[in-house]
Amino acid sequence: SANIDESETSVISSFKTATVMNRRVWIGNIKTVDTRGPSYDKVLGDAMIGSNVNSFHSFPSQKIIEASVRDGDEIVKLTSFEDKLLQYKRRKLHVFDMSDPEIITVESTELHKGVNHESNVCDTEYGPAWVNQHGAYLYDGEKTIDLTQKEGIKLLKIVSTGNHDSWQEFTMSDTLNKNNLQFCQVGYNLPNKQLVITGFGEVDGVSVNTSVYIFDFTSSSWTKATNILTEGLRTNFVNDKDGLLCWIVDPED
Repeated sequence: SANIDESETSVISSFKTATVMNRRVWIGNIKTVDTRGPSYDKVLGDAMIGSNVNSFHSFPSQKIIEASVRDGDEIVKLTSFEDKLLQYKRRKLHVFDMSDPEIITVESTELHKGVNHESNVCDTEYGPAWVNQHGAYLYDGEKTIDLTQKEGIKLLKIVSTGNHDSWQEFTMSDTLNKNNLQFCQVGYNLPNKQLVITGFGEVDGVSVNTSVYIFDFTSSSWTKATNILTEGLRTNFVNDKDGLLCWIVDPED
């Protein structure tokens, strides 16, 4: 193909996350498969690779990018907005400027803006939105906005004081275990222009948290709604053709 340099080595990879932008697929947290056998395979948790243009199955080794390595972290989620690629690790966020496909640069690295699970991130018309134990955020194409504050005024109580009314307890449960963030789902309801966040609450694999936090982009305000969800096994959020937020619940007997 005219798009592929024959001198490049194509990497056969499995991966944990991917995004498509500028006619390329970018995959992150990859495993390279060596033809010499499984003992030569490599897991590159800090790496992402871009495919060739219009060739979504070919990932040249020369296009491997590692913004930070051997930091005890790994890539959890890739997403893109306008000409920026966002690489979420567990403890930090890397923002890449992809406007020039030949010169990809790290525009910024933001500590404490990472996520623990892919379900902690969703796309909105305003940019990618996500949550972690520190708050809720939006990237608007130029900067990260803390949605829990407005003009320097805190809109939500973030840190736990033991009264079971904080953002940390909602997202991570009373134990404040960061691993519980995998149960915290984020979705965008387009008709109402609202971000919907489910909290932690799981017993034997069954969701028992029926409350949600709702952020309204029109008014920049938060609401906590209780008993809005059905107890039971719940899928991740998806949007239907009208942008309505949907999910499937297998209720308890």
